[in-house]
Amino acid sequence: MAEDEKSQLDPLRTYELRLLRCSIPSDHLDETPPPPSKLSNTSTASQLHSLIENLLQLIESGQYRHALSSEAGRTLFNFNSSHLPSLFDSADQFYNESVVKCVESFIYGDNCEENDNEKCYRAFLVMAIAVAALLSFTQCNITGPIEKFPLMPIIGLYLEEDDDCADWEEWEGWARKELMSVGSDLLGKFSSLQVLYKYNVLVNGLGDFA
Repeated sequence: MAEDEKSQLDPLRTYELRLLRCSIPSDHLDETPPPPSKLSNTSTASQLHSLIENLLQLIESGQYRHALSSEAGRTLFNFNSSHLPSLFDSADQFYNESVVKCVESFIYGDNCEENDNEKCYRAFLVMAIAVAALLSFTQCNITGPIEKFPLMPIIGLYLEEDDDCADWEEWEGWARKELMSVGSDLLGKFSSLQVLYKYNVLVNGLGDFA
């Protein structure tokens, strides 16, 4: 039984290596990705692996914005239009409470009997989205090509709602202050700071899981 559970984590190790490769210059890499390992036959596990596979392919191809707005991102951030009025209230409440709750709900779910292996895959998906957010910020502000992000990424990318609102300018300023309060040097003309802050929230949320 223990050996079977161990084999179920083999694909996770492959996913981790693929995500790690995204941070290494491509001219030092073998272009052939490692072969996929045998996956679990359960429908839930199959759907989860499909989300991860699609997400990794987008990150590997440099399509970071598409990675953030992929089905994996929509599954993690399970917001809908009925949440919109509450989003205007407080950036701090939204990112540090609502987003954190999304992460906890996604990883642990409502089913306390869910096996630990599946939770590991769910946590990896959160990490992959966090990496996509960090790479998106880096691409927009440092490496290029510059791609305009919605001021409010959750609405612009996941709900596809109009994010043309003065409140989001304030939220961007709030994100700048929060990031600078922990030592980030953001005095230059950096944009998409909410994307970077989202990365920070997701990674910190995974700290509790670890």
